[in-house]
Amino acid sequence: MIKLPGFLKWRYELYVSEYVDLYGSLGFFIRAIFNNLRYGYNPKIAYIYANKGNVGDYISHCGIRDSFNKPGLWLFCSPVWSRYLVRNLARLKKRNPNCILIIGGGGLLQPVFENFWSLVIDSGLTFVMVGIGINELEGRGTFDQKLLKNIVSKSSYLTVRDSYTQKRILDISGALVPVTVCPSVRFLQQYREKNRRGEKKKLLHVLHPADLRMAGIDIELLRNSVREAAVCLNLDYQESTNMSSNHITAITGILDSAIVVSSRLHGCIMSYALDIPFVALECDRKIKYFIETHTGNAVLDPRTIGHNTQLIQILEKTMNSQRGISQLDRQLDEYDRSIEHALDFVPRIRR
Repeated sequence: MIKLPGFLKWRYELYVSEYVDLYGSLGFFIRAIFNNLRYGYNPKIAYIYANKGNVGDYISHCGIRDSFNKPGLWLFCSPVWSRYLVRNLARLKKRNPNCILIIGGGGLLQPVFENFWSLVIDSGLTFVMVGIGINELEGRGTFDQKLLKNIVSKSSYLTVRDSYTQKRILDISGALVPVTVCPSVRFLQQYREKNRRGEKKKLLHVLHPADLRMAGIDIELLRNSVREAAVCLNLDYQESTNMSSNHITAITGILDSAIVVSSRLHGCIMSYALDIPFVALECDRKIKYFIETHTGNAVLDPRTIGHNTQLIQILEKTMNSQRGISQLDRQLDEYDRSIEHALDFVPRIRR
């Protein structure tokens, strides 16, 4: 991975980052440019996701790309890339109106992406959505219902990542769409066999600082409570935010853990996919929806875990419980079938 040297990094962050997002990795940025030069003239497929700098977004995109196994453009829907996206969608509409947009995964049904979805619909291009979800966070509003209904009606195929998103779409549009595990789970299977069964001595605390603050949670108090629980269990305490341009480091961090405590959705998803015990901290609803839909793990309110005896008991029980690999394998089979259905609905992807 190529990183900017210090004397360039501060200048990039001060003067350029508002217009060009390197996502923390000059190497990836260069690869993306060359990929789009190679496939940009007459692409059959354009893959669109939010943010390379968010591990969950990126590995979800990798799972989708692996599933369809077709080369194509790499486009981003984060606001900093909006001008580039507008330019590419306009070029595709003019030169290659048969190009198929494959969008996902991640929580793309939240207000910050409404402009992106309007651009997609206005382009008139065929689009498929895989493993997306509704994000509803305190203080951030809700996704426009009229726009959501329009997205569902215009999409050629759609799967969602949890039963709540499925229910909301059914209530708003009348469409019953399939639920599958997050596409990142498919990508992570190549790492699952590397899960060393030997003794592990680390508790990994995966934090979502922004969402924790939005939920009014004292992060230092939470951090201290989890750290003290790790000490009582004779485990080393480590932290991660999962905001990194190096997804391998994030995956390895999960694999090397005896247990994960996470207020980030993909901290939970990665642990589940890699067969690592985890306890979810519900600072927003999407974590609760994932657990209810797919895993049944313990979900704690981070406001109430200051009492260490209860937290330690839950951590011990989770570490000693039997994990559901056969359940995960069934869910992956269902996910793979949903990809086949997408290919049936949009056969041009196969060509």
